[in-house]
Amino acid sequence: MEFKVFSAREFPNPHIKSILRYHALGAEYFQGSSLSIKDLKRVKLKEAEACIILADNTVSNRDEKDSENMMRAVSIKNYQQEMRIVMQVLLQKNKALVQSIPNFDSEKYGDVVICITELKLGMIAQSCLCPGFSTLLCNIIGIGSYPYKNVNESTDWKDSYFYGCGYEFYMTRLSEDFEGMSFAQVAKICFENWNIVLLAVEDKSTLASTILLNPSNEEFVVTKGTQGYFLAFDKETAEKAWYFTENSTKGNQIRLKYYTRKSRRLPRESQGSMTNSCYEGDGADEDIETAAATDKADLSDTESDSDVYAETSESIQNAASVGLRLNRATSFYVQEKLAFEEAILTKEECEDLRNHVVVCVIGDADSILVGLRDMLLPMRASNLAVSELKFVVLLGSRDYLEREWEAVSSLSDIRVICGSPLKQEDLLLASVNTCSLCVFLRSQAPAESQLKDEYLVDKECILATLNLKSMKFKGNKGVKRGYDVPLLTDLAYDSNVQFLDQEDDDEPDAALCLSQPFAFGQAISSSIMDSVVSSVYCDPKAMTLLHLLLNTEEIVRSDSEDESENSFRKPSRCRLVQCPIIQPPFNKFAVCDAQFPHALFRI
Repeated sequence: MEFKVFSAREFPNPHIKSILRYHALGAEYFQGSSLSIKDLKRVKLKEAEACIILADNTVSNRDEKDSENMMRAVSIKNYQQEMRIVMQVLLQKNKALVQSIPNFDSEKYGDVVICITELKLGMIAQSCLCPGFSTLLCNIIGIGSYPYKNVNESTDWKDSYFYGCGYEFYMTRLSEDFEGMSFAQVAKICFENWNIVLLAVEDKSTLASTILLNPSNEEFVVTKGTQGYFLAFDKETAEKAWYFTENSTKGNQIRLKYYTRKSRRLPRESQGSMTNSCYEGDGADEDIETAAATDKADLSDTESDSDVYAETSESIQNAASVGLRLNRATSFYVQEKLAFEEAILTKEECEDLRNHVVVCVIGDADSILVGLRDMLLPMRASNLAVSELKFVVLLGSRDYLEREWEAVSSLSDIRVICGSPLKQEDLLLASVNTCSLCVFLRSQAPAESQLKDEYLVDKECILATLNLKSMKFKGNKGVKRGYDVPLLTDLAYDSNVQFLDQEDDDEPDAALCLSQPFAFGQAISSSIMDSVVSSVYCDPKAMTLLHLLLNTEEIVRSDSEDESENSFRKPSRCRLVQCPIIQPPFNKFAVCDAQFPHALFRI
C-alpha cells in the first residue's frame, strides 16, 4: 500500500522525518496543499483509494482548524467527488457542517467524519459507569502491538493482559448455514469452536441496515447477507464464521465442518459478497465435532422485550417521582434548568456524597471549553434506570464552570464545587474518598499551543493526580489512602503517562498501551482517536459501532426519531453493566478461566 502525505507549506520537522523513516516504510512526503488542484494532480489523487484528513488537537482555535480541514474536504470533493474521505474534527457542532459538504455521502462513497472530543469524552462517560471501559475499548480498536507470551506458562498479570489485548474488531459475513439461528446460538457456536466472540450483527432485513448489539431472540434471527462483528486474534480466524457448514444434526448433537482455502486472506472486493464457491476449498478439510446443546433455556435471553419495556415504563414513573422527565426529542433524563448559584453544593451537602463521580476540570476564564455536555449526556441516556444515574460533582474554577454550565444546566443530578483540583481541601470537600470515580480533565489554555516541550502540556493533570494519590483520609467511610481512589486522567501526550504512577515497574519510555496506569483504566489520551481513523478506514461501519458502544448524542438522537409514546428504549441502544465475578452468578466460573465465558450465554 502506498501512502502520500501532505503538509502545509513547510518542510517536515525531525519528528515527522523519524516517523517516515522508521515507522512508515513506503510512504512519500509531498510539500504542498490539498487546496491546490496542481498539488492534487501531483499526488495522483484520482488513483487513490481514500483520503484521510487529520486534525491537530493541540491548537488553541479549534473552530478555525476545523474550518480549514472542511475547506480541504471541499477542495478534494470538488476535484474528485467519488473520493472517499475519512475526516477528523475537533468540535462536535462542526460535524453537521462537514456532512453538508456537496458529495460528502457516507452511504454512497463511504465518507466518515470523526469528532475527537465526542469520542474521547464518550469513553470517559462510559468509564464512569463501568470503570476500565476506556482501556477495553481502546485495546479492541487496536491502538498498538503487544508482546505475545503463552499465558499458561506465566503468572504475571501483564502476560494475561497482553494476551487479551491481541483481540481486535473484525467484520465478516455469516455463513448461510446460520440462517434462522438467534444471536445467542451463533455466538455460542463461534466461541466454542473457534474462540471468537460475536459482539454485534448488521441486520439487512429492512431497507436501511441496522447494527444491533447483543439482540434478543425476539428482535433478531440471522438472514442471508447478515454481517457479524467479531473479536478475534486475526481476520483469518474471524472468517471461519463465513465458511461454517452444518453437515448433519442428530437429536441435539451438531456436527460442524468448514473448509479452508489456499488463499487465506480475502480480497477487498469479496468481503461484501458470498457465493457457493466459498465452501469449495482446495486446502485440506478440517473437521470439528462439538456437542452443542440447543436447549432453548440456555440459548434464549433472560430478558424479553416485554420485560424491557415494562422496566422502561417503571423507570419513567420513578423519574417523575424524583422530579425528572424523559425528553422525547433527545431521550435523556432532564430537569428544569438550574441556575449556577443553586447548583453549588454546601459543606453539609458534601458530607452526604456517596458513590458519586467527581469531575475535576483544570481551567480558567480564558481556557478552551472541554465540552462537558458530550461527557454527561451518555450518563443521562434514557436506557439507564433511574437508580443507575450517577450523581456528578464538577470541581473547578468558578470562571470556567460558569461558561460550561449553560450547556449542562438541564441535565439531572449535576452539582458544582468551586475550587481547585490542586488543593487537597477542595478534593476532600468533594468526598473523593467515597466516590466511584474521580476524573481529571484538562482545559487547554491558549498559551499551551505555543509550548515546545510536550512533557509540560499535561503538567496540571499530572500534579493533580499525584496530589490525590498522596492524600490520607480519616473516619470510617470510604478508602483510607488517595492511592486507592478510582481515577481516570486525561492526557494530551502518550509519553506523559510515565509520570502518573511512581510505584509501577514500567520502563520510562514504555508506550501508552503497555503502561500500568493505562492497563488499570487510569489514563486516556487524545492520540487514541488516531487509531480510530485506521479502524474506520478498514470498515466504515466501525464508526457506527463505536457510537453504539459509547451511547453518544448522535446515536441517541437517531434512535429517538421513530420512538413511540410508550417506547423509550430501542434495540440498538447500548447498556453497559459491570458484573463482579466474586459474586453470584459468576463466582462459580471465576476459578476456571476456560469456563468463565460460557456463563455469558447461560445467565
